[in-house]
Amino acid sequence: MTALEQSLQEGAQVLGVGLEPLQLQALEGYINLLFDWNKAMNLTANLSKEQLVSHVLDCLSAAPYIEGGSVLDVGSGAGLPGIVLSICAPRKHYVLLEAREKRVVFLQHVIKKLSLDNVELAHCRLEAYRTEAPFGTILSRAFAPLDRFASLVTPLAGSGTQLLGFLGKITDQQHHALKQWDLHKTVPLSIPGVQGERHLVSLHYTGDIA
Repeated sequence: MTALEQSLQEGAQVLGVGLEPLQLQALEGYINLLFDWNKAMNLTANLSKEQLVSHVLDCLSAAPYIEGGSVLDVGSGAGLPGIVLSICAPRKHYVLLEAREKRVVFLQHVIKKLSLDNVELAHCRLEAYRTEAPFGTILSRAFAPLDRFASLVTPLAGSGTQLLGFLGKITDQQHHALKQWDLHKTVPLSIPGVQGERHLVSLHYTGDIA
């Protein structure tokens, strides 16, 4: 086991997420690809591999809370959290929605390189995306404020759809404007290598306008 894989395994254990050896290898491969491509394409901030491990662990924190068999990652960027979670849960189908060309090119390369058969790319803006069946879970790590995010993804939701949002400090104002979504739970997170407050917010679609 490499030092990077060990860091991933130890961090995942803290989060209560079990990873198989092949999953650890795939996550290390993803980190290496992101680190190398980032030098030329500026996909994310200029981060070391150790810092990327912390970002991957932040994404993995959502793994125990994914509901349903289909997941939409809105504004996937460089694949955080969609690529990470798809490696962790290979039996679920992931759609990565991303509008920016250079990030789509990178995601295409990652999917091919890591043989991620459960991942589909949607190269468009959220407002233009449509689906025949509602998703089990819709999530985003840093797309928009929670109330706006919930409003934008409502057309893609149906009975039983869950919305997951990654937030820092929680305030009451983040919930009061929500329509057609009920707050299910708020989970405080402790992510190895990540400073400050971190929460995962779970909302369930109701279909009723408040």
